[in-house]
Amino acid sequence: MVAYSIPVIVLASLSLLVGLFFLSIYRRNRKFQVSGSFSLVCFAIVLYDIGCIGLYNSTDFAVSAHWQRLQFLAIAATTVTLALFYQKLTGKFAGHTVLMIAVVNFLFSVVGYSIHNGWTLTAKVTAEKSITVGQFLHLHYMEVQPGIVYNLQVLFSLIVFTICNIGLIKYLRRSGRKKLAIVIAMIIFYFAAFNDALVGVGLYPFIYLFEYAFAGLMISMAMMLVGDFMDIAEEFEKVNRRLEAAVKERTKEVKALSGLLPICASCKKIRDDKGYWSQIETYLKAHSDATFSHGICPECQDKLYPELAQYRSSDQKVQ
Repeated sequence: MVAYSIPVIVLASLSLLVGLFFLSIYRRNRKFQVSGSFSLVCFAIVLYDIGCIGLYNSTDFAVSAHWQRLQFLAIAATTVTLALFYQKLTGKFAGHTVLMIAVVNFLFSVVGYSIHNGWTLTAKVTAEKSITVGQFLHLHYMEVQPGIVYNLQVLFSLIVFTICNIGLIKYLRRSGRKKLAIVIAMIIFYFAAFNDALVGVGLYPFIYLFEYAFAGLMISMAMMLVGDFMDIAEEFEKVNRRLEAAVKERTKEVKALSGLLPICASCKKIRDDKGYWSQIETYLKAHSDATFSHGICPECQDKLYPELAQYRSSDQKVQ
């Protein structure tokens, strides 16, 4: 195994773990659709990393063509899942737009795996690359030259990535700096994809960066997730404080009606904690949810209206 495939193995393992983590968040709460879509991006990158590992360790052009087809399949999956992720994050892509992107990439993948000639990939058209970075890093890519079908697929993916990045920059202006990290990571990821496309067609010699740039996107997503959880925690604390204030206020009202209440022995007025005397119905109405309707008891009726009492007595005798 070549040494420069080891970092890709590490990144593939991290992408798999991060993908499973975000998928578990989505499964627990389907409202976190951004997490669910990002998990699919992670799994697509794992597929691409596997293709890279196989290609870097290949010593035969026919085997290299096999691993490159897997890479292009992963690029198609990454394009679709990134479009879905962009839709869930910003709400800009319509559902049928993502479906169209998925259909186009599916057709590219079917043609790529069905046709094995100069239109796609063939071991007869080689594009071997040797890259030296500094004094110690020497990379050897035993590749075959992609045909027009795969070149069109890469071009289509770059167009989708460009639209997504332009939309993310506009989204950043609306959402503020809260999403700055993920927008920067997406832009870096985009330029890494652009670099790999130019290196792949042989425009200039350089290392492939696509598999490494995704690490920044994973970190930014983790930062965004932590930020979202902190926001939720702050909102939860605010709700708790409001509830505690309401409970304390309610407790004060209850306490106001408990214990010793000074009441006038003559007029039955009640003295409050500020020293004011008020009618008992006024006091209870101010310190509880009780409402009053006026009536008269039999004792007070006999005392205030004796003629009614005499009339009632004579009426009972007649009966």
